[in-house]
Amino acid sequence: MKKNISFAEQLSKNSDMAIDFGLFNAISLDEAIKEVDYNRIKDIDFQIKKLIEQHNIAVLSSNLRLYGDMSSRVMATLSSIIPEIEIYSIDEAFADLSGFSQQSLIDIGNSLVKTVMRNIGIPVSIGIAPTKTLAKIAANFAKKYKGYHGVCLIDSDEKRQKALDLTPISDVWGIGRKLSKKFVDSNIYTALD
Repeated sequence: MKKNISFAEQLSKNSDMAIDFGLFNAISLDEAIKEVDYNRIKDIDFQIKKLIEQHNIAVLSSNLRLYGDMSSRVMATLSSIIPEIEIYSIDEAFADLSGFSQQSLIDIGNSLVKTVMRNIGIPVSIGIAPTKTLAKIAANFAKKYKGYHGVCLIDSDEKRQKALDLTPISDVWGIGRKLSKKFVDSNIYTALD
């Protein structure tokens, strides 16, 4: 069976960069946008300014050159351990792990997490599963749930069903806001549904 692995870089409270800025919790703009109900927003400029002042929020512009450099370093590190990776985006890649034993998959994932942290100083989330979609779901679990220590392996039907049941339909790769709304209107709330 072909195994895929998904890597996702993240800025978290554990990264040196976040600590340098005094961040203890971070959310990507993409995640924040998913939470916005566009129909209820009025006077957004005023509300945002008020919230920023009220909660002492630091607004930082992204440094795409630095992000690109960090991404290149992460991808080079991953390639040094797993020769053939498919770079999907600036912060995601897939690798075919079908040549590795089932037992060694977690070891490979742990090695990748430790090596990237040691060499670059940023955490990565690794999802390992039979398909790219499941690998991305596993990577989200590895990022969201600290008990995985950055590596989530979906290697059984029981784990697959649990992961799909805990994954909102809007979080499935390729399902955007409009399609997600159609699914919810049809009583499909999770990836398992």
